[in-house]
Amino acid sequence: MLNAPGPADCWGKLQHQIPGDRTSPVIAWHPLVDHCADVAACLVALLGWRSDGFSPTLLNRRLARLGGLEVLDAIQVARLGVLTGLHDIGKCNRGFQAKRNADQTRWAGHVAEAIDLLETACPLRKDFLVALDLVALIRWGADPSTVCGLVLASISHHGRPAEPSKKGGLRVSLWQTDGDCNPMAEVANLSAATKRWFPQASMPGVLLPEKPAFAHSFAGLVQLADWLGSDRSFFDYGDGSDRWPLALAAAERAVHGIGLDAALAHSGLDHAPTFTDLCDSGYAPRPMQQAVAELALPTQLGSLTLVEDETGAGKTEAALLHFAKLFHAGCVDGLYFALPTRTAALQIQQRVTDMVARLWPGLGRPGVVCAVPGYLRVSEEDGKRLPGFQVLWPDQQRDPQRWAAEHPKRFLAGTVVVGTIDQVLLSALAVDHSHLRAACLLRHLLVVDEVHASDTYMGALLSEVLERHRLAGGHALLLSATLGSAAAATLLGGRRAAVPDLAQASAQPYPLLSVAGQGTTMVPALAHKPPVTMEQRVYLDDASEIARLALDAARTGARVLVLRNTVTGCLAVQLELERQDGGSLLWRVPAADGNLVPAAHHARFAREDREHLDRGIETFFGKHADRRGGLVCCATQTVQQSLDLDADLLITDLCPMDVLLQRIGRLHRHRRNDRSAGFTAPRCVVLIPDQEPADLLDPRGRPRLRHGLGSVYEDLSIIAATWDTLRHHGPFRIPADNRPLVEAATHPTALKLWRELDERWIKHANQQAAIGIQHRQQANGSRSRWDLPFDHPDTRFPSGDLDRRISTRLGDGDRRIEFAVPVPGPFGKRISALTVPAWMLRDVPADESPKMEVDKHRLRLRYCELSLQYDRLGLRREDKEREDDHADA
Repeated sequence: MLNAPGPADCWGKLQHQIPGDRTSPVIAWHPLVDHCADVAACLVALLGWRSDGFSPTLLNRRLARLGGLEVLDAIQVARLGVLTGLHDIGKCNRGFQAKRNADQTRWAGHVAEAIDLLETACPLRKDFLVALDLVALIRWGADPSTVCGLVLASISHHGRPAEPSKKGGLRVSLWQTDGDCNPMAEVANLSAATKRWFPQASMPGVLLPEKPAFAHSFAGLVQLADWLGSDRSFFDYGDGSDRWPLALAAAERAVHGIGLDAALAHSGLDHAPTFTDLCDSGYAPRPMQQAVAELALPTQLGSLTLVEDETGAGKTEAALLHFAKLFHAGCVDGLYFALPTRTAALQIQQRVTDMVARLWPGLGRPGVVCAVPGYLRVSEEDGKRLPGFQVLWPDQQRDPQRWAAEHPKRFLAGTVVVGTIDQVLLSALAVDHSHLRAACLLRHLLVVDEVHASDTYMGALLSEVLERHRLAGGHALLLSATLGSAAAATLLGGRRAAVPDLAQASAQPYPLLSVAGQGTTMVPALAHKPPVTMEQRVYLDDASEIARLALDAARTGARVLVLRNTVTGCLAVQLELERQDGGSLLWRVPAADGNLVPAAHHARFAREDREHLDRGIETFFGKHADRRGGLVCCATQTVQQSLDLDADLLITDLCPMDVLLQRIGRLHRHRRNDRSAGFTAPRCVVLIPDQEPADLLDPRGRPRLRHGLGSVYEDLSIIAATWDTLRHHGPFRIPADNRPLVEAATHPTALKLWRELDERWIKHANQQAAIGIQHRQQANGSRSRWDLPFDHPDTRFPSGDLDRRISTRLGDGDRRIEFAVPVPGPFGKRISALTVPAWMLRDVPADESPKMEVDKHRLRLRYCELSLQYDRLGLRREDKEREDDHADA
């Protein structure tokens, strides 16, 4: 509708002359009943409703399974359509309708205002329930609470369970008739319209499920439907004609175009895929890949599979083939590939893009969404964010397949998505739009790579996600090179699962393929590799000696990778390498002016520079690198996963055994005959403290923080057990030794024996146990309560500081500083934004913006009490350097 709505018009959406300025003149509007038709149409389209009939989707079956059913029939879906059509019932109030005018003193919202009326005993409440026809609606459930909970779930479409107004309670005047504005008449009009759209809803049929998880998942689907139904590229404003046929047709186009029904992609994968489809011709599957390829298709009851094999065994390709088989069989409608770090996600996204192109050589190829906040990438195309939430893509077209990539909260709505584990764990937390993430995830094969990297808090959340996924009949695949038996037992069997004793755990086969509830399959290892010589040097605190050791090796022609636990430690060695005049022996990256700039590899770089660094390090340390001449690169955890690097010598800080083995995966990764003399056999130097393990603790058992020991890696008994194993084990035979090495440093019995050696260890063990309990309690207290009815008070989400703390645990509180005009970076690339870790600005108010100073080689961000600088060494604080206590992702 053009122009502004009149006093008697009930509107749902407004278009202002100045986008974002609600006080500017209204130039177009969308009737409320039409908008509600759009959203209801999207909800039923997601569940299988079509203009030419009804065919339940996989998402329908997942939702039904959470409700204890096999499938939702047409009558049940019609009833959910009616309840979805009522999601914006609160917009009928006078205060919301007053937003057609510039006078803000009369304005009101529409979510809390509806809840106020539902929960407050007053004469108007009775009128509201009559207009809503609630008596008829509640007959659709086993008892009134079933449908009331679903109504609340529908009203909670803004991302969190709706709550009453925090101040003042019900404002009766909002719902009273005033002139041409009759709120109760509009409620009745909307309620009647939903019945016209779905006449089947009133037919006799199976009652709607009463299980709490069903209502919570329904809330997420309503949120997804509201995102879709509010997108004007699919649903333009109404023109006064009958909206329902138009809404249903538009919903079909949206669900099909975005790929939420995956119909186009399914049609493009017209045969059961094999490794020949996935990889280059002539590729012979590795043992684990062949074992995964031979897995029988799981039942609709869901599956959980664990792949344990060494780094470089081809687990990524195995996961992609497993997905392709499930997808072709209709067991899943998509893939979410979860990585522990942003660097790993960016690397795997490119690999997945290449493999998807091979699987879908023709029509139907799904785009590969990069689910890393700050990126706008689908497959190999990058978008640019414009004002008003618009995105410009290279071809200047709005391909619906890119829809999921345009906002982090809807990443999981893509068909093939690669991102960080954070996006998955957020689906289990009591934070905004977790229900939306959780509902979208139901369609996917969930692949979690490097599951050993989770701490107690994240491990507890991952278990929650896997349990929900299993209950819905979903499928998950876990990948690990170094998973301890205690963690494996918990993930596969739940928190009460029995852990094998140390001897049994150490003797378990490796590599191993395990399917929850079905047993294990022993898989042959890759071809024998030469043993890795393990050396220990007391250089942990001596950057000068670390640099000297690395340069001495590089002068003989070796490619040397120095891997440190913290950015502070990494930069200390980098500066020492430069001070010792490493010259051409230092890893450098090309700048725009043709010069080569010395750099370190870590996470605190702008997106454009990180990609430049990733390409640069693979150029000199990758499989196809020109190996003429020695070279040294100093890095952090960013290189120990996903990057295909091959070093002749690895120098690494002491770290937990499972992490150490992951790092060793970057040593002699590929067979080659061009290694320099003295480095034809793999050699790893572990940097250790100049003291005994117990001296890492103070008399009270608290860690003496040093280079990530006790901070990045909190449990020093694991560090001590790793250190002790290094002293007594001798060369590492990989993969034969992987299992006993990991168990010796992580098994509860091994740690208990170590902790009993000294009173300090006993105190430290007690502290770690308390921290573990606290983390589990935090995870339990932070999760969204799908075990409780949706309208239970304990399902409400926290707000304010507590909400921020929950999000910050997963990096959701990081601050993204966007530049209106891209600024020059230290390597000649123009950068559009910087992400500042939340902990780096913990003392800076959330609403404080930095002042910016830019020169050719450095960017400075000044806050009132803090200054940050960004240059070739990355982002860091300019105040006195402190040993930071965060892993580098």
